[in-house]
Parts: sequence; structure tokens; C-alpha cells
Amino acid sequence: MKKAVTFLIIILLWFGKLSVIGEALAETGTLELEPEEGLFGYVEDNPYHSAVGDLLLSANKFRKCQMLFLPSFDKESAVFLVRSGDNPKANAIVVTAEMKEQLWGAINRFLMKEAGEGKLYTINPEDMRRALSQVSRRVERVEAEIDPSTADLLEKTWESMLLRVRYPPPSYEVGLDGETFHVAHWVNPSGYLTGKTWSPEPSTRIGDFVELAKVLRKYPKLSGDQREAVRKDLISRAEALLRRLNESGQ
Repeated sequence: MKKAVTFLIIILLWFGKLSVIGEALAETGTLELEPEEGLFGYVEDNPYHSAVGDLLLSANKFRKCQMLFLPSFDKESAVFLVRSGDNPKANAIVVTAEMKEQLWGAINRFLMKEAGEGKLYTINPEDMRRALSQVSRRVERVEAEIDPSTADLLEKTWESMLLRVRYPPPSYEVGLDGETFHVAHWVNPSGYLTGKTWSPEPSTRIGDFVELAKVLRKYPKLSGDQREAVRKDLISRAEALLRRLNESGQ
């Protein structure tokens, strides 16, 4: 009985500690993008990540203002800008690409069916490659032009966020569910600036940045007044985030 009570107290203290850490991150907004260690970092043997990157991103080589969305229970998607290297005053192209069916879910369903009902199955690189050769890989891609001044503002925001990439504090842990965001931005002639985050707190700078990318993802899917309203929202959000970054002094 005493052991059970002691264990309960430890659990409560631990969750209390996590709560304090979470509140501190939300209040100070110190959580930044982390260094990229997978999709755009060192080479890893992860066929799923490779397939998502190829399907959603590979049609354009020099992508600006990119964010790749990998949710636990929804379709993978990406948004990025394509700009003319010859004419910086030309309109940019906003590209949104989305899997027709969640690729991660399709992989798991294939392996589950292959193993048999109620049986355990593995999901190592070899298994993923076998599943990827059989499951649907269809992608929906939409594009829309956006004016160069808005594109310039978005580029400045992406660069400002990615130049602050740092390792998180030791107390920060990634959960099993939620959504992972992989960020990249092509800077000529250096190459890609990259970073990532997982389900950031809404009130942090990184949380605002993810919301900005989600608004940008909607832009090509709209038209007319709705698209113009989203463009103005993008400007407002980007300007507010840049002010917040400049005022932080960090």
C-alpha cells in the first residue's frame, strides 16, 4: 500500500513538473525549430519519409517557404513557393500538394492485412518498401500566383525562423500522436535552411509560424475575394511574427 501511494505521489509530481515546463514554454515562447535529422538532414533509411518527399516535393527543386505536414491521423501535405530566378519582381507560385490517402495509414493497413487478422507485424525499412510498392501514392496538387511583395515578406519570415534553429531543452519530449512539421527554405547559393518541430504550443512563436504555413496551404485552393482575404491574413500574420521575433532579443 505504501509503495502504491509513493508511486502515485511521484507520478503527480512528474506531471506537475511537465505542466510547469509547458507553461514556461508557452509564456516565454522560447521553443524554436529543432535541427533537422531526417527528411532533410543526414541520410536515413526511412522509405516512408523518402516516398513522402518524392511525392509531394520533388517536382520542384528550389523551393521557398516550405513546410511539410506529417500528422498522425490525417493525410500528409506540403506547401511551398516557387520563384523565378530571372525576375524577382514576377509573381511567385504557391504550391499545395496533398496525398489523396494518408500514406502512413496505407502502409500500416497493408502490413496488417499481410500478417493476418489479430497478428503482430513489423514495420522496418524492408517492410515499408514492400508496402509502398503496393499502396496508393496519388497526390493532389494545386497552384496559384501570389504577388512578389507578399512572397518577399514570407521569405523573410521563413529565413528568420530557420536562422534560429537550435536543440530543445533536455526536458522537452516529443509525443506519439500529434503532428510533425518539417521546414525548409532554399537560399541561393548556400542551399536549404532546414528545421522541424512537433505539435508546438499555440501561443509560442513557433506555434504562430505553423499557423502561418497552414494559412498559406489554403491559398491555392481558394479564388477571388476568398484568396485575397487569405493573402491579407498572410501579411498580417507574417508581420506580427517578425515583430515578435525582433522584439524577443533572442
